[in-house]
Amino acid sequence: MTRRRAMTLIELLVVLSASMFILTLSAKLIHQAMRSHQDTRAFLDLERTAARLSHRFREDVRRATSAVSADDAPLPDGVLVQLRSSGSRIIEYGERDGTLRRTELEGDKILSRDDFALGPGVSCEVGRRESPALVDLTVTRAASNGSPDVAAFALDPPLRLRVEAGLAADFRHAPPSLPREEAE
Repeated sequence: MTRRRAMTLIELLVVLSASMFILTLSAKLIHQAMRSHQDTRAFLDLERTAARLSHRFREDVRRATSAVSADDAPLPDGVLVQLRSSGSRIIEYGERDGTLRRTELEGDKILSRDDFALGPGVSCEVGRRESPALVDLTVTRAASNGSPDVAAFALDPPLRLRVEAGLAADFRHAPPSLPREEAE
């Protein structure tokens, strides 16, 4: 009996083709996992930015004593609303190139800036109501190109955010309400 010491060419080709098939499937799965991670990260970043914007806008409106929108008076280019508080402090919200910018001013001096990157195609509107004194900010963005492509939707999801806050209604500094006394 002779002992076989090597593989035949057919066996080698079968092993190589099976290995290529397994590697191709693995690469495809890894690519899908990486794409899913990227899409999820983009969505969570947008959600975090929207939550940060919502919190900051409500806080600013509640501390403000008056609000001036582009409908009320001419404002600098790109500014949607100016929130004025006691003294000479002004907080401006403006939109340019998919970014909503919050600028805090005292006189002509810029105290701080905060950018909220919301992506291309963003539309921002500010509305006011007098009774009760409310200011609302509406931010919308359609899906990237209106295509039903799932990948395009995940990379550029539609956005609809509406933030409403009471003007000069800073509840954190209001005195606690006293319980009502029972009428005898």
